[in-house]
Amino acid sequence: MGFHEEQEKALNIKKLAKTSAKLIGRRDRAVVEGIEAGLDMDTASWALKEEAERLGDSMFRTLFMGTFKNGKSTTINAILGSEMLPAKATAATAVISQVVYGNDSNHVKIFRTGKKEPEILSLREFFAKYQLTEEDERIIENTGELDRFSDIEYVEMQSDLALFKDGLQFIDSPGLEEASARTKTTDNFVPKANAIIFLLDATHLFSEKEKLYVKMHFEYAEPRPRNVFFLINRINQLTEDPENVKKSAFAHLKPVFTDDDGYFDKALMEKRVFFVNAYQALQDRKAGRIPYNTGMVEFQDALEEFLTSNDRIVARYQPLLSNMAADCIEVQKANQHYEQAMKIPYKELCDNYNTAEKELKELEKDLEKMRNVIMKTSDNVKLKIVSSLRQFVSTDMPTAWPDALAACDKKFGLIEMVKVAVTRDEKKRTEILKPLVDFVNDFVEDQLRQWGKTVAILIQDDLEDLKKETESQTQEFDIKLDKIVEKFTGIKAKPGAGGEANKLQLALSLIQGDFSVAVDNAAGGNFDWGEFAKKYMIQAVINIVIASMFTGGAAIFVALLVEAIQIQVNAGKRRDKILNGLAESVFPRIRETVEEQIPSIRETIDKEFREQGDRICAVGLSLVADKKKEMQSLLEQRKRSESESKEEMERRNTIYEKLFRNTAEVYRLVYNQTLTKEHLDKAATMTRKAETSKEKR
Repeated sequence: MGFHEEQEKALNIKKLAKTSAKLIGRRDRAVVEGIEAGLDMDTASWALKEEAERLGDSMFRTLFMGTFKNGKSTTINAILGSEMLPAKATAATAVISQVVYGNDSNHVKIFRTGKKEPEILSLREFFAKYQLTEEDERIIENTGELDRFSDIEYVEMQSDLALFKDGLQFIDSPGLEEASARTKTTDNFVPKANAIIFLLDATHLFSEKEKLYVKMHFEYAEPRPRNVFFLINRINQLTEDPENVKKSAFAHLKPVFTDDDGYFDKALMEKRVFFVNAYQALQDRKAGRIPYNTGMVEFQDALEEFLTSNDRIVARYQPLLSNMAADCIEVQKANQHYEQAMKIPYKELCDNYNTAEKELKELEKDLEKMRNVIMKTSDNVKLKIVSSLRQFVSTDMPTAWPDALAACDKKFGLIEMVKVAVTRDEKKRTEILKPLVDFVNDFVEDQLRQWGKTVAILIQDDLEDLKKETESQTQEFDIKLDKIVEKFTGIKAKPGAGGEANKLQLALSLIQGDFSVAVDNAAGGNFDWGEFAKKYMIQAVINIVIASMFTGGAAIFVALLVEAIQIQVNAGKRRDKILNGLAESVFPRIRETVEEQIPSIRETIDKEFREQGDRICAVGLSLVADKKKEMQSLLEQRKRSESESKEEMERRNTIYEKLFRNTAEVYRLVYNQTLTKEHLDKAATMTRKAETSKEKR
């Protein structure tokens, strides 16, 4: 099934889910498809509506990455068949550009850090204002930073091309050379991308930046990413035998497709590595020809096959489907409660409500206890991370320095050292030192990534314990919540009506939003604290250290290197001795930086845990409020006549039947199977399939 068919399916499912959300939401006498809607299940309604809205937004989010001017924009245009992105202009900007479906292709929205509303400029104004100057390019080449774009999170362009209407979204990232944009891409867009297209230039294959990025983010990733495509462009411009370049590319990329057990997935690599001539493909498409012999047809077929694969599509819809089924079960139970409550004398029902209100207040205290458990784990994790980081920069990193120096041999020799020692021009010294600064930067980043893997294992037990504890507490919360309402009405849910669905976890799984793209288990209702730590919290700590060392502090660092080199050159030391001697200056600086950032690191860890705790409490309190409102509604209904109560019961049953039909239709669209009422429990408790399962070997 292709992009268009899947987008049609998504729109149908979105419509069904939004209808269900209206039916169970606030009762305001609104009529939905001939039914008077409203059951005051505000939390479930809101969560369902949020997820339904996301279904209409870019089912196929595709991120393009690579160095500056390596053909990213030409490749995008070749896929689209038109020069929608001005290759010259976009190649010369250092901001992240998103292309989404829309009718306004003449303007650009600019989203800045800390500002809710975007700045809107015409395309001409945007490129005039944000195009890189020669001075900008020189600064990026020398320092890897460009401050004048640092407050821009991303820009958004619109296109009415059919591919975008069918749910495709393209994200064109700046070159890997610019550190700030590279960090934003890695942190904010890589985890959310359904597919990543990593562009390489066949004529200059694997720069140091490219090799380091591939190693850090794809080769070291756990599990190995299956959504990364490597596109080696300009294969037509080679002056050597293309087969030699292909062999070299495969050799460099083989570790990305080799797991920790040493299994090399050759079949997967052949589906993810392509050699293309994007420029010729663009010319062919503009002329109305199919771009055979350019590699682009094979690449696009593989991309579409991956993005529309059954496992991916099922994984996308499963959280929504589970919640729709759980909502059916909740409405079924609520209808049982209503029917029974109408048989209880009003005074007795009032007494039951007073008791239930007290029990709900106690249940709110349980949510606070859950938050305290999370923050206690935060304290333990904080202690271990800080202690481990101090140990690493004091001992492990200096130990790795001598072996790493071999990589710097050809780029910074004795001649360069002497030039640094005798040159008084600060700009010239900075340019001479750039290879060494880049080397130290890459070394530190490489070492910190390795530390990240080590510390993830160190805190694994704490996070496993937290996962078990929060799962147990959320399940207990659900049970208590049900029992309070059951005591109020004097009825227990009929066998098979309650199931094992965890309402608090299911609601949380939907409001995780894009996080569930990166963490598979989150969408199944089980928040994976270990994956959360690796992908977000530990990464945030690493970013703090790297940013504090090389962003803004680069001039201080260069001065430090100059002083160290001058002293040792004047002392007549050999090149290798000088490089080894730099450790005496570099690592004290690193240790100082880490110590300076310890308060910020602690606060970051606290913030990550606190936000998760706040989220759980907020959703739990909202569910308590919904149950309170349900009981208050039952009290009001009990005052009415028997005929009015009967009409209300019929309305509720009509809503339930419509909810079930909607859920059954979504189930059919996703699984091509029939859902029966007897199997609602199963649909409500199904977990998301991990996209990382290996293909058959």
